[in-house]
Amino acid sequence: MSTTRDLVENLTSKTEILYGSENALSRGIEFMKKVKIRMDIFFDHKAPSIVVDVRQYWDGYIDIKNRGGKIRLVTDITAENLSYCKELMKITEMRHLAGIKGGLAISESEYMSTTVLEESHPLTEVIYSNAQALVDQGRYYFEIIWNNAIDAKDRIREIEQGITPRVTKVLDNEEDIIRQIKYTLENARDNSIVANPGVMRMIHKNFLQLFGQSASRNKVMGRPTRWLTTIDRESIDIVNAFLNMGVEVRHSRTLVPIQFSVNDRQIEATVEKLDDGKMVQSLLVSNESVYVNHFRSVFDELWRDSVDARERIREIEKGFEIAQANIIQNPSEAMDCAWNILQSAEKEIIILFASTNALERWINRGLVGLLRESLRRSALSIRMIVPSGPNYESATAKIMSAISSSEITKIDGNQKHDMNIFVADQKECMVIQVKDDSASSLAQAIGTSVSSKSSAFVSSYHSLINSLWMETKLYEKLRIHEENQRDFINIAAHELRSSIQPILGLAELLYENAYTEKLPATGKLELKKENQTEVEDSSRQRMAEIIFRNAKRLQSLTDAILDAASIDSGSLKLNKEVFDIQEVVSTILSESSYAAESKQIQLVFESAGKAPVFADKTRVAQVIRNLIDNALKFTDSGKIDVSLQDKVDETIIRVRDTGAGIDPEILPKLFQKFVKGSAGGTGLGLFISKKIIEAHGGRIWVESKESNHAPAGTTFLVSLPKISKD
Repeated sequence: MSTTRDLVENLTSKTEILYGSENALSRGIEFMKKVKIRMDIFFDHKAPSIVVDVRQYWDGYIDIKNRGGKIRLVTDITAENLSYCKELMKITEMRHLAGIKGGLAISESEYMSTTVLEESHPLTEVIYSNAQALVDQGRYYFEIIWNNAIDAKDRIREIEQGITPRVTKVLDNEEDIIRQIKYTLENARDNSIVANPGVMRMIHKNFLQLFGQSASRNKVMGRPTRWLTTIDRESIDIVNAFLNMGVEVRHSRTLVPIQFSVNDRQIEATVEKLDDGKMVQSLLVSNESVYVNHFRSVFDELWRDSVDARERIREIEKGFEIAQANIIQNPSEAMDCAWNILQSAEKEIIILFASTNALERWINRGLVGLLRESLRRSALSIRMIVPSGPNYESATAKIMSAISSSEITKIDGNQKHDMNIFVADQKECMVIQVKDDSASSLAQAIGTSVSSKSSAFVSSYHSLINSLWMETKLYEKLRIHEENQRDFINIAAHELRSSIQPILGLAELLYENAYTEKLPATGKLELKKENQTEVEDSSRQRMAEIIFRNAKRLQSLTDAILDAASIDSGSLKLNKEVFDIQEVVSTILSESSYAAESKQIQLVFESAGKAPVFADKTRVAQVIRNLIDNALKFTDSGKIDVSLQDKVDETIIRVRDTGAGIDPEILPKLFQKFVKGSAGGTGLGLFISKKIIEAHGGRIWVESKESNHAPAGTTFLVSLPKISKD
């Protein structure tokens, strides 16, 4: 049943779209005039210039500040809008979030948004509403954005000091890709590229001037741009164009399947072929040093074994080719040759299979027995790449069950190719064409094969498989990262919703029972007299307790997110002091006694006496409280033992419960971010605890039993180094 308040709101609520700069500006001014306490707003990188340069907006912001109001602002701070952002920082509390789009503003009672922003010009289209549901929704979205943004001062320092945060991302928007390529050409030094002539045509068509300037600049600095490609008769013209720009170009007979550029800052890579100069549609970008160093190493190895472009062009023009491989047409001979190559390996075997069918054919030929015998002779490293397919799990299981030390990684089955590639000890290589992948017989499936001991040939294919291996691992990390992000958003949304709903519901109930209807003609509300209260004091107390408990949940969620962000950014700070950890544990156990009694769980504390440590008291207490809270959460009955052991070099805190234990599948990754042992929580607690203890130079680990018979349970142990103020 609708309340009087709902009816009043429905009558007065208004939502509209305003077109034209005059209408949008007028509504924006009215919006700012009605702000009483705070205005929350986020907008993209174009908007700071709008606020500062359009006088009416600037005056509105100043007026809010002069009235004692506060403004929280999130935008994308860039080198281009830096001066505007510094001006806005004088009157707002500002944070930075990269890639933010459009704009949204919320006051106490109103909502405005836009998707049309043009630098230094008033808005031309806005959505306005004073409907409470929209206002609440806008505030919810803003809080999520605010909590995920970073302090504006940190972002400005990054820009001014040239600090680049570590990031790995995949760009799939053409505008973002073009912006990234332009940025690289304008700023990169020591640029090295592995890509086919199609990429040359794409650069020549879309970025010729910038690329020419970049190549000239790098050549003057003594670090000319290097480009490794495969040159044939059709690509001579485009290769000559790049040679004339001062680019060092070399030819490789076989390139790795991933096309990439690596420079002093980052790598950019794609698996697209990019024939005929078309624009790249997906671009992997990373400035992680491990990836930069790996791609640099791959490039240098390929570059050493390549041929100067001018020499290759002369060979083509003269019709001269150098053959450095053996071509095998007979399937039986090809199988024997492959067998000999695998049997000769002493250090490493790497194999790229064309399909799961191909893997099964080689298993039927005796591959498992051959590899097992090779392992008996020497400690081989065995790696295989197999495309996904209907029989992938069963086929790879046959390998893993027999040779547990082997490593197998999966690539997308849609990335089909028709080659099996075997490389042994980086000395010998064989490429076997799959003529008919549906054939059950290996001899029937094999087409033309090529074997070689040429270092250029072998290293190319070795690098190809290594790069593909690295690519699959990198994409797997990206996939896990994206899944973690999605899981976290779902977790955070659930936790927020679970806490906000009782707070809103009970607060509304208290509000409604504090008021009564007056005359329907006026639609106004009148405060009840004290003796007309419908909710008893005991009920009010229970409501207040529920509100307080859920507010604490929100606070805990916020603290966990902020702690995780500090850890990820490397800004976790410790305020160390000497204190008795025994007193800290006693206090936490006392605080937890009510929760333990409600579940009929016995709390036991064993201590040999004072245990002084030199640590951050608040952070150590946070870890111990988290372990005890988890023990209470996962223990239905029995007891929780907490003990202290003061050793010569360390102090050990042990928290043991009689719960059900930890799922063996979760145990190895228990301290990773977002890993949870139940349906509730954020999965951040143990991750944060581990980082806090490690920041002290200590250790945290777990011992868990899972059994139908006692004793089961989980034991967490924390080791802190002995007092040291050095």
